[in-house]
Amino acid sequence: MSTACDCPREGATDWIRIYFKDCVYTQTDTLGFWCGLASIACWLVALFPQLVLNFRSKSAEGLSPWFLAEWLMGDTFNLLGCLMTGDQLPTETYTAIYFLCVDILMIFQFVYYTLDRREALQLLTADLGDPDDCVQLLIEDNPRSSGGGGGGGGAR
Repeated sequence: MSTACDCPREGATDWIRIYFKDCVYTQTDTLGFWCGLASIACWLVALFPQLVLNFRSKSAEGLSPWFLAEWLMGDTFNLLGCLMTGDQLPTETYTAIYFLCVDILMIFQFVYYTLDRREALQLLTADLGDPDDCVQLLIEDNPRSSGGGGGGGGAR
C-alpha cells in the first residue's frame, strides 16, 4: 500500500501528494492549499489566548458552561464525521482530534477554576431544563463572583 494518495491524473505536486495525501495540480490549487493551511494554523492557536488568560488569572469567569458544552459537541461530531466517512484528508482528522483535546482542556480549566465539589454536585443535580437556575447556582456559590475583586489573593 502506498503512503501517498493516488491522484487521478499525472502532474500533482509530489510533496503535497505524499505528505498531505491531496492532489494539487495548478497554481490556483497550490494557492488554495496554502490558504487552507493558513486557516488551520489560525484555528490551531485561536484558543491559546483564552487558555493563557484563564491560567494567569486563575479564573474561567468569562466562559459559559453551555458554550463549552456546545463547542465540545460540535467538535465531537466533527471527529465522528471524519472517522465514519473514512475518506477525509489526514489534516482534517488530525485537526478534529486536536480541537477535541483543546475543548477538553478548556472544560478542565472551567471546572478547575470555577467549581468546587459542592458546586459541581449542585450543578449536576440542578434542573437542566432551566439554564438560568444553573448559572444562578454558580453565581451564588462562587465567592470570587461577589465583592472584593476576584480571586482571593492567594500566593503564586
